[in-house]
Amino acid sequence: MAYFLKKKEPEAHQPLFLQPVAEDSEYDDADMEPLDFEAEERERREERYQVLATLGNLVSIVAAVAVILLLSMLLLSLWQWVRQDLLNSFTLLQAGL
Repeated sequence: MAYFLKKKEPEAHQPLFLQPVAEDSEYDDADMEPLDFEAEERERREERYQVLATLGNLVSIVAAVAVILLLSMLLLSLWQWVRQDLLNSFTLLQAGL
């Protein structure tokens, strides 16, 4: 059977959101002010979360610097203790005890 003699199969139903929209020349989006309150609320929430994320980053950086300083002080204290202990050990060895 030739291709052009074949019966056309019925088209499958397309959901409404996938169907093409006809352009209406009378309707202009620029004349309408959007009343999308959900988008405005979403933007406010995003800004609030961005501020909280920035503050969280600041707090974590300050905490990391504090931990680094604390560990540096502990390392310095350990070094001083080892140095003092070695000096005392050599002093005792020289004294013959």
